[in-house]
Order: sequence, then C-alpha cells, then structure tokens
Amino acid sequence: MVICDRGVTLFVRGKVDLSNFNDQLHFIEKNLTEGIESIDFEAVTEFDSSIVSLMLFCLRFVDKHITFVGLPDAAVTLAKLYGVDELLTVR
Repeated sequence: MVICDRGVTLFVRGKVDLSNFNDQLHFIEKNLTEGIESIDFEAVTEFDSSIVSLMLFCLRFVDKHITFVGLPDAAVTLAKLYGVDELLTVR
C-alpha cells in the first residue's frame, strides 16, 4: 500500500513485491506529482527486488531529482547489485 502525504513526501507502507507491483505503479502514477521531493520507504514491511524497479520508475516518471528515505539496507544492496545505486539519492 502507498499513502500520499499532503506535503512533499510520498510514503510507501507495507509490502512491496511482485504480487502488488502493478497496484504500486498505478498509485504512484496518480500521486507522484511535481511537488513530491522524496519517497519514504521506512514503513515497508516486506519487499523483493521489485522495490528497485519501483524506485527507477519513480525517477523516470517525474524526470527530476527525488530522494529516497528510509530504504531498508537490503534494498540499497540490491540497487548496488543491479548497478543502479548511483542513480538513486538515498538518505
């Protein structure tokens, strides 16, 4: 489940994996506006490698700088493994 804050942060909560990936993409397409500056993953409880695809989609969708906050260490490791970590700003 993804929840959008009224401010400049989009909050991702719960499970992010292949089973709900399309739902995540559709929600992000609806809610990732130009005013969003960061995406917070701190409340993600479960994930698989699709979390990396979701982050890359976000970057491509808005075509601007976005900071990813609260990413699990294993998600950062996956991004490094796939060679895309340099594209992501993680805080």
